[in-house]
Amino acid sequence: MKNKMILLIIFLFILGYLVGCDNYSMEEKEVIDIIKSFYSVQYEAYSSFTYCDVEPFLDMNKIQNKNKVIALKRLIIENKYLEDMKYCYIDKNIYPINFIIKKININGDFAQIDLELELEEERYYPEFISSGENLFVLKKINGDWKIVNHDYAGFINFEKSCKTLQPDENEEKIKRIIDNEYGESPFNI
Repeated sequence: MKNKMILLIIFLFILGYLVGCDNYSMEEKEVIDIIKSFYSVQYEAYSSFTYCDVEPFLDMNKIQNKNKVIALKRLIIENKYLEDMKYCYIDKNIYPINFIIKKININGDFAQIDLELELEEERYYPEFISSGENLFVLKKINGDWKIVNHDYAGFINFEKSCKTLQPDENEEKIKRIIDNEYGESPFNI
């Protein structure tokens, strides 16, 4: 009887462990990790006001991805300058992101992931983190998964286009624009 009870406890423990495990293949986990790492690197760059290279996650032949890089660099310059000049408060905290995988499909060198981002209410998240549905298409290029397309609600506010390359404005121009909007300038007297 004691042995049966021990076996039952072991069986229930193993069953509980297996139910808690995700059912993703190694390749699916790799694709999911690419997306999570991409968000993590962007968020760290945003929070530290220091550009971190996100290009290894992206197919840089795509205009949308070039625009992602341009927008991230611009956002970092803008926020650092806004804080340095004390024009406004910039929330640099990194808040949790809950990734809920709705669907994942890998077909050869292509992967499509439909995921939902759950964010904490009443917290500020950067423009590139958009709650709700996020659709990703990835392609395996030279053995590495790269993001080819990302469709999400905040797209128009961040990279703005997947067809037209956004201007890569220099830092001084960005600062002048901010000064004209927030600071002392002959244009806002």
